[in-house]
Amino acid sequence: HIDRRFPAWLRMVAPKSGTMLIEESYNCFPNTLTTLTLPLFSKFKITVQSTHKNDNGKSENVHGLSPEALKKREVIFLNIAERSEEEKKKKMYD
Repeated sequence: HIDRRFPAWLRMVAPKSGTMLIEESYNCFPNTLTTLTLPLFSKFKITVQSTHKNDNGKSENVHGLSPEALKKREVIFLNIAERSEEEKKKKMYD
């Protein structure tokens, strides 16, 4: 349903297949590589690399990054089991 996020004029001219979000995931436990693409926009690509560790997220350098890359890295902790009150009030598609 990503096409609901596009402007109406774009939905009218774009083919239905072009407004699909394609997710590919390659799992080789404990590593996962997920790629999201939009065929309509050939340069749009999001890649997420994740590693499952037997800890509570305290490992400092899970991906073996260089010191330079570690300085640029941003760690975001996600709790997919709980939503804030503000998120609960939001509609999925506005």
